[in-house]
Amino acid sequence: MDEGRELYQDAGDERGEASLLMNSSGAYVLKEEFEKAISEAVEAQEILRGSRDSDAEANVLDMIAKLHMANGQHELALAAAERATALVRETGGKREVSANMLAAHACTLVLLDGAVGHTRGSKAFYDGRGRVAALQYARAAVAIARRLADDQLQALSLFTLARAQVSNRKYEDALDSARESTSIAKQSGETQVAGQALLLTSNVHTKMKNTTLAQEAASEALNLFNQSGDAQGAAYAQKTIGGIMGAQARAQAQAMDVQPAVTGPSETALASQSAAQSTIDLMSLPIEERVRYSITDLVVQTVGSAVQIENDTSMMETGMTSITSIMLRDKISAEFPELEDLDLTFVFEYPSIRLMSEYILDGLTNDD
Repeated sequence: MDEGRELYQDAGDERGEASLLMNSSGAYVLKEEFEKAISEAVEAQEILRGSRDSDAEANVLDMIAKLHMANGQHELALAAAERATALVRETGGKREVSANMLAAHACTLVLLDGAVGHTRGSKAFYDGRGRVAALQYARAAVAIARRLADDQLQALSLFTLARAQVSNRKYEDALDSARESTSIAKQSGETQVAGQALLLTSNVHTKMKNTTLAQEAASEALNLFNQSGDAQGAAYAQKTIGGIMGAQARAQAQAMDVQPAVTGPSETALASQSAAQSTIDLMSLPIEERVRYSITDLVVQTVGSAVQIENDTSMMETGMTSITSIMLRDKISAEFPELEDLDLTFVFEYPSIRLMSEYILDGLTNDD
């Protein structure tokens, strides 16, 4: 590639050189070598910044943000997404809608990190401008999508807005946005978007203790996911329904002063989720992020919040013992009842949040 770059440099073709770097970045993505992919993309962005080609630089920044998300580097993803949004501001096209949605999504991921104290930066974002920023980006995306009269973008941007409204505890507003997103998505054939919006609706109804409406929304989402062949979406819809039914059984049992049978996630798992989910809606995120945050929360519950844990941190580095590893394994089994007979050595065989999450994702898909 060095020879190719030299040719472009000799010709003064900065866009050609940047394009070559982006092709190299894409090749690294296919091999899941995200650090190398990010390095190549960042170098391409620096070249384009010097050329003052705002549109091309924004496209590269969009890619950088997504690569950082894939690599679990959410604060860096947010920085790239916000820079891309600034570059395309006031263009009024689809590109601006996508940039604002990406920035809003990055805000949500950093807020989730901040909710569990993942890093100092994410905690400061959570305590500071985070929720307002997510709402501003989402509203901007919806406004432009409406002007464009683009059904697909309207459905996606309204879903993004609903998620931001949940982050800001605007639950009634979130329900309105999610309903509109669902309606538009169905009419335009965007079945998966409609399913995700329904899961968000279900989760908001659960927060508002409207369990009947929550179960109806989740059941409708399950039907849509099954129709579209989305195995992961269907698995999570089933999990949502199981959690709702479990909560109903526990409430009825408490009213009768009877110990309920376990039909959904354990009380401990539900309690551990509530802290991070009190202002952030996990069900509105891609399934990979939902699983990762659930596992992170259970790990923190087991080893304590004083230990800083990254996606690739070995559980042994957290001070985990064979006894606490079994405790964690039990919590994971309760949180994901679809995965049967996890070995007692599960945590030692998959000793990081990333490895455990990948195993669980595979199991959820195969279970469907």
